[in-house]
Formats: sequence, C-alpha cells, structure tokens
Amino acid sequence: MKQKFLTLIKFIRTHVFTSCVIAGFAWLIFFDQHSILAIHRLNVQAKEMRKEIDDFQKMVEKYKGDIEEVSGDAEQMEHFAREQLHMKKANEDVFLIDD
Repeated sequence: MKQKFLTLIKFIRTHVFTSCVIAGFAWLIFFDQHSILAIHRLNVQAKEMRKEIDDFQKMVEKYKGDIEEVSGDAEQMEHFAREQLHMKKANEDVFLIDD
C-alpha cells in the first residue's frame, strides 16, 4: 500500500504540468459554479420553460378565439357564459351533471 502511494507521489512530481491540467479539468467539470453539470441542469430547465411558453401561447390563442367568437353577438355571449363559466340568471337553478 505504501509502495503504491509512493509511486503515485513520484508520478505526480514528474508530471506536474499534466497533473495540474487534469486537476483543473476535473475542477471545471464537477466543482465549478459554471461546470458542465450545472450547464446541463440549466439547459434542461430552459427546455422545460420553452415548453411552458409554447403551452401558454396556445392557451392565449384559444382565449383570443373565444373572445372573437362572443364579442359581437349577445346570444353567443350568453351561451358562452352558461356553458363555459356556469353562469345563471337570478331566478334559475342550474344542475351540473358529470358524465
């Protein structure tokens, strides 16, 4: 065991530059604030956020279509309010039936 340790120390002494380069790369890959692992985590998070943005944009387009549909006609507006928002008139009772 002691012999292996001495061999390692001798190798490090003879190859100081190579050892420093290897240690530097190990530091950059695993321990640095801007390490490859941190960059990968941030890329995954950015990908998830882009997907969320796309989902929200689709939702906005859907709502814009709904607004255009009901904006001109009072009957359409009432139909939308009853169907989507479950609104009722003052003297009505509404019963919701789940399928």
